[in-house]
Amino acid sequence: MLKQGLYEQVINQIIRKELDSDIPPVSSIVPIDRKEIPKILSTYLADIIEKGLESAMNKGISPATQIGLINSTIKSLSDKFGDPELAGLSVATIPLR
Repeated sequence: MLKQGLYEQVINQIIRKELDSDIPPVSSIVPIDRKEIPKILSTYLADIIEKGLESAMNKGISPATQIGLINSTIKSLSDKFGDPELAGLSVATIPLR
């Protein structure tokens, strides 16, 4: 069960289950302004990507593989939204120490 409080976050599958299990319902969901969607979703995705890449690093997955994943994500966005400028933002290399 979620602790009582005010949450400003994306409702993912885990949070959805928590909200659905509240008996009696004590939660309310307020819609966000459409103009805020890109910022909210990109911040949410950045957090997930960071956690995933930290997990990959801890498992010894190579930086090249991690870069490949990021470039694949960028390509998917470019293809999906027909924005070739995005493809130019692919990671070429990251200097490592």
